[in-house]
Amino acid sequence: MLGTDHHDGVAGILSLDVIGAQNLPTTHRLPNPFTVISYGRRAYRTRWHRSTISPNWGESVQLVVRKGELEKYLIVLSVYDYDRMGYNQCLGTTNVKVQFFGEQPEKQCKLALQLQNDNEGQESLLLLKGQFRTIESIETELW
Repeated sequence: MLGTDHHDGVAGILSLDVIGAQNLPTTHRLPNPFTVISYGRRAYRTRWHRSTISPNWGESVQLVVRKGELEKYLIVLSVYDYDRMGYNQCLGTTNVKVQFFGEQPEKQCKLALQLQNDNEGQESLLLLKGQFRTIESIETELW
């Protein structure tokens, strides 16, 4: 087994797949969406897709979760419209706790986005899949 100094303070690892989004709002044109995943001081970004309200990213990120962070931080997911000439406009945001994913097999979910602009009554969704594994369960599997 790993010595305790190798994982001091680490609670586990969250594997998070950003699958895609549905019904994103439009402004004067179809958006070029990408997602920013923020957790504590760390941030990750998907690539952007051209002119779509339902992008399929299929991108994964592994978040190392420290023991003090489990209750302290939320995972914040924000969808932006990429703009080469100006600033990237936030289309919507949602958040979720690490514990939501649990240790069971990967949990797939659809999270409603809090929109910056009205989407004419349609719900905009972010599609995720994730699994949180404690450091102990990872060690047991490996050793």
